[in-house]
Amino acid sequence: QGTDRFRSLALTYIFEMLLRMLVTFGAVYYTLNYWTERTTEAVSIGFFFSFLAALWVKPKYVSSEEAETFTEVENLKIFVRIILLYELSQIMINNSDVILAKHFFTAERAGLYAAIALIGRVIFFGTWTIVTLLFPKVIQLEKQGKPHMFLFWISFSITAGFGFLVILACFVNPDLIVQLLFGSAYLEASPLLWKYASATCLFAMANVFAYYYMSLEKYLPVLFSILAGLAQIIGIYIFHESLEQMILVQISIMATLLVSMILFQAFQRPQLKTS
Repeated sequence: QGTDRFRSLALTYIFEMLLRMLVTFGAVYYTLNYWTERTTEAVSIGFFFSFLAALWVKPKYVSSEEAETFTEVENLKIFVRIILLYELSQIMINNSDVILAKHFFTAERAGLYAAIALIGRVIFFGTWTIVTLLFPKVIQLEKQGKPHMFLFWISFSITAGFGFLVILACFVNPDLIVQLLFGSAYLEASPLLWKYASATCLFAMANVFAYYYMSLEKYLPVLFSILAGLAQIIGIYIFHESLEQMILVQISIMATLLVSMILFQAFQRPQLKTS
């Protein structure tokens, strides 16, 4: 990613997933039939093999030009810490709701929520690669003194468009989606699917803002995201009378996060034009 080798990056993803799928299916099948108490370890083995696949696909060398570019990055340690903080906020937003659902509801209700959460997150993880590509390209154009706002709008448009299509599909025919992925036992949760997808779409759009400005070494959006993660935990802890109420809390917080990103960009735009 950092050296713009996007073809190698794509191959990494493909080999990781294929090898993880094959190894995990084989290991889980074996444990279910011959060693039932080790099913979780079987899944872990699949993740380990995906790491081996990434290690095999990685670049075999770094050219002197790339090495020189890498050494020119200033405040690398601070930058990495900022990235880690932002990743922490993503972990909070993506996982705290499922953990709290398990805490406040019965195993059956929590299982329903976990199912719709998995489907709804298709938007976030389906568009994550876009910001992965956006990040180094913006840094490169910024160093060259070239305009890069068009990259932001392309990434934002693709993310919003993809999210809207998923929300529409979840609204039009949620029963079919839930039936195909989880079976009829989960159909009770299907009316909530488009609402959860809406919350995820708002977060994915805000994510484009955060990555764009992090690449320009403007880190206030990271604070917005951390505050949103904390607000989600507090909000769900207070308002959890139903699964729907939990989702509405997330929609409100993610909408606020997106609005804060838009206001931040409105404030930054005159500075960007000047630069």
